[in-house]
Amino acid sequence: MTKKIHCVIITEIIKKHIIHICLVGNEVEESMNIIKATEFWHYAAVFYVRVDSATKYFNVSIERELTESDSLDTIYFLALDDIHPIATCRINISDKDTLKIERVAVVTDRQGQGVGRKLIEATEEWIKSEGYKKVLIHSREPVLGFYESLGYIPDHSTRVENGMFSTIVT
Repeated sequence: MTKKIHCVIITEIIKKHIIHICLVGNEVEESMNIIKATEFWHYAAVFYVRVDSATKYFNVSIERELTESDSLDTIYFLALDDIHPIATCRINISDKDTLKIERVAVVTDRQGQGVGRKLIEATEEWIKSEGYKKVLIHSREPVLGFYESLGYIPDHSTRVENGMFSTIVT
């Protein structure tokens, strides 16, 4: 089990979109960096995580996972464990006050270890620093509990069917 011992979020670091988090688990301290993707290798790492998660966990083809919403102009956050990409999410800006956190993915061998929670929390810090007031997330039903544990409230009346998953707006 991984426990949070501290989370260093300094204004200057947020402005550079780099957040450093220290975790401790099973007597081993590990370091995780969460960055806003800005370089080509960041995007390659984002797509690596997305493909690993989608193809192994959900049995979705690469062609269906990577969509027209994915480009080098898209906002992504990426979690790195030392040099290994382990989690990512995509940001889709709806309007000046609202955005969506989309395509949250954690590599299969790191799921259930708190990585997704740290990624969402770091992304929310960036969202606040940018002045957005409302965050939406489309979630598959099996993982609604994860988002509820982060304070999101599901709207079961709003369903999106995209041919791959039934999702609920939280």
